[in-house]
Parts: sequence; C-alpha cells; structure tokens
Amino acid sequence: MHIGALRWHFLLQSLEDLQKNLSQLGSCLLVAQGEYEAVLRDHVQKWNITQVTLDAEMEPFYKEMEAKIRRLGEELGFEVLSLVGHSLYDTERYVNALKMPSRKVYFRFSKHQGEKTKYLGPPGS
Repeated sequence: MHIGALRWHFLLQSLEDLQKNLSQLGSCLLVAQGEYEAVLRDHVQKWNITQVTLDAEMEPFYKEMEAKIRRLGEELGFEVLSLVGHSLYDTERYVNALKMPSRKVYFRFSKHQGEKTKYLGPPGS
C-alpha cells in the first residue's frame, strides 16, 4: 500500500488515540496482518475473541466476505456484528427506500441526494 506521509501520520495518530481510549475502558487494540480467515483461525482461541465487528457494506465482495466471517463465527464460536460505521446513511435502508438494485444507488444518491433522503430522516436515525 502506498500512502503519503500526512495520511500515514493521521493513521498512526488515529490508532494511538483509539488505543488510548480502549485502554481507559480496560481493553486494547490488537492488529493482525494476513488473510482474515487464517488470522481468525489462528487468533480466536489465542486471544479469546468473542466478537468481531464489521462495517455494514453493500458491495457484493464485502457481503460475501461478511457471510464467510459469519460462518466462521458459528464454527469457532464468536459473535459477528455488522454496524453502519463509515457512511452517514444506512445503505441497506437507502437501497430499500429507493427500490432499485444496489449497483445503481451511488449514482442515484449523488444525483438526487436531497430529495431522496428527506424521508429517511437525519443521518444515523
């Protein structure tokens, strides 16, 4: 991965801040590198992982990855939570409100954002 110095610095500061906040709650940030399935298989028992949290996604690749992680969770005994975290609106709710295939949603959202989101309420509601 190639990123600029400022972005790298921001990433490091964000991780340090997250670790500080987690430690205040009696937890910690653990970072593992590798293919998610192999990492989870290697670390679930070692680190006593009981829950994996994912950002809710609409793209088919990530939906399939989430399904695989859920199956792995059933097999290895950890809970999987999928939460809206990196977007203002719950994309699943938005797609359902528009009644159209998800592949067309971004274009429609960017073109008609104001009129189509008024009945969804404010972000996060």
